[in-house]
Amino acid sequence: MTEIEAYAESFVEKAKKTLYICGEHLISYPIVKSYHKKYPGLKVVYFDAHADMRDHYDGNRLSHSAAARRISEVVGPENIYMFGIRSFEKQEMKFIRDNKILCDPLMEEFENVMDTIKNCPVYISIDVDVIDPGFLPGVGNPEAGGMSYRDFLRAVEGFSCLKNIVAADINELSPKYDPMGASSVFVAKMIREMLLVMAGN
Repeated sequence: MTEIEAYAESFVEKAKKTLYICGEHLISYPIVKSYHKKYPGLKVVYFDAHADMRDHYDGNRLSHSAAARRISEVVGPENIYMFGIRSFEKQEMKFIRDNKILCDPLMEEFENVMDTIKNCPVYISIDVDVIDPGFLPGVGNPEAGGMSYRDFLRAVEGFSCLKNIVAADINELSPKYDPMGASSVFVAKMIREMLLVMAGN
């Protein structure tokens, strides 16, 4: 974690807008830490099929199941906005409700959130399992009922109103679960769209 944080800081110091391509979603945590040092009012827009709000998983606090929880401890629960979530544990739902975290499975508040945070520094984190497995099966923990590619494009269009996307990440692609390779093609397009919106930001 320390090495990843230091690596990300090298990009923060150069003020380079960076799209990180990651493995586990937990990697977002040290990256967000590095950006929060420079941008204390950082907002995190978090896309995932899972809440990732466990305090620990089998005693391990540095688990992908706890990624959003660790991030909320860095930026504050009021500064994380969660979209596409459709799998929770009871303890996660309690934490989200107790801390009044915006959690919007159906993207109903997305445009309002983008308008609210448009003048703030923003970090966007995307677990590709937010996409429905019918379109993108190459993930470790698929959950039915997710976004389509068109839904994702509408989200990217919403990002265009943000005036300061400081960085973003895309993570959790597992090509071995999709021998046809469609998932890799899908994620390549996601990467392209994110690069385009960040370049124009």
